[in-house]
Amino acid sequence: MKILGFYIGGHDSNVSLCDSDGKIRYYKLERIIQSKHKKGNLEWIKNVCEENDFYPEYVCFSDGNRNGLGICDEGVMWQEKEPLDIFPDAKTYCIDHHYAHILSAFPLVHKVVDFGVCVDGRGDYQVKCSVIKNPFDINKCKFIYQSKEDAYCLMFNEIGKLMHLKGGELDYAGKIMGAHAYGKENVNFIKELQDYAEKYGVSETLKLHYKGHKIENLCNDKSEMFYDWLASYHKWIESRIYGLICNNASHKSSIVYSGGGAQNTVYNQRLSKEYELIIPPHCYDGGLSLGCMKFLSQYLGKDVCIDGFPFCHTDMDLGYASNSTIEKIADLLSEGKIVGWCQGKSEIGPRALGHRSILMNPAIQNAKDILNNRIKKREIWRPFAASILREDVECITGKSQDLNYMLHAVPVLPDFRDNIKGVIHIDDTCRFQSVGNTKELHSYYELIRCFKNKTGVYGILNTSFNLSGMPIASSRDDVMKAFYSLDLDALCIGDELIVRK
Repeated sequence: MKILGFYIGGHDSNVSLCDSDGKIRYYKLERIIQSKHKKGNLEWIKNVCEENDFYPEYVCFSDGNRNGLGICDEGVMWQEKEPLDIFPDAKTYCIDHHYAHILSAFPLVHKVVDFGVCVDGRGDYQVKCSVIKNPFDINKCKFIYQSKEDAYCLMFNEIGKLMHLKGGELDYAGKIMGAHAYGKENVNFIKELQDYAEKYGVSETLKLHYKGHKIENLCNDKSEMFYDWLASYHKWIESRIYGLICNNASHKSSIVYSGGGAQNTVYNQRLSKEYELIIPPHCYDGGLSLGCMKFLSQYLGKDVCIDGFPFCHTDMDLGYASNSTIEKIADLLSEGKIVGWCQGKSEIGPRALGHRSILMNPAIQNAKDILNNRIKKREIWRPFAASILREDVECITGKSQDLNYMLHAVPVLPDFRDNIKGVIHIDDTCRFQSVGNTKELHSYYELIRCFKNKTGVYGILNTSFNLSGMPIASSRDDVMKAFYSLDLDALCIGDELIVRK
């Protein structure tokens, strides 16, 4: 039995194939062609299938009629549809956009899940937030809440426009995420925002003046008052999302939380204190084909798996570094060098998790400025992440917590703030990746451990290996092209180490 899931969007188009062995192959268009947010089409889906000699018997897509392929009836999570022209003999199903987001978390789901929550930019029928009960039982699942008004992701995009940020607006929400920490929350204004939203709607709140100033002017000036306003606005949306979950899920419920809004690390940390959150690293639209695949597996009673998750792009396996190479890289990092680190297959999701990374010593005081000036060219407030050993999470943060995918902004204990000062944000938090000694992460684990033993530094600064405005590098050719263009001191690709003189 061959099954196919896909999503064609204005960004993050992706497709998943599954043969009778139950193993999923995942493809993301932008990684393959190295063009960020490139829109796919049915011809691309057909080509992927033909290149793999793959002719599906069952097809599932999430489209919301964006491409005229169809949409579920409003309030319905899945429906059978007429076959597509490219697969005329395949039984075909459409599922709701938010439902696909939630089901995409299946590689992390090992028990019954009580609720699925999706906070997203724009779902089917312009729905912005959904709560689904019993999401992984396709016969019992049901919407218990939906809102077309709570446009939280879109509001952050609008703020990015007012700030005249560079790059595509699809990335604006992520780009301003760290800026809120530079301001002080104004409790009175947060109350004003709440009252204003109740009267006029969330999408109108950027019209509310702050201390007599238009928000557009504040965004242009980027003064201290701007950061105070942004901190207050960010906190207000946090309270709204917190209320959304509190009002629809029981305390300590297990919740799959997905959609673009689930990339906000500050909100995730607060929610995780009271709920058992399962957040996939691919919570953005890049995971939707996996949600479609999970629906079909449930519908057909077929077990599916994705080997090596989250390092599961169907691209080139670059191999892994040996102990002798790891030793040399640890020495380079201890000398303050910036090193490209590319191993195995690339990771799913928008964040580098140790297979397509740029690494640096986080103990260097101005590491962020050096990396920004030489390599990343990013806004000054945007923090970098730290990869730490899984067994060191509790001693650094004071809590035992799953931080595998850089999805939480976690307070750092005072004793460790100087140790990794180059990745500590202004509010003394850090976006950590906890690294275990697994098959896919063994070489990265050994590098962090070796570097720690040499320097006493409890982690490595980690950011994505890509050219500015480009997707994370995928193939060896992509990696080498980026290396020749970036001002890196060295590159480790598999077990090959290239050091610039």
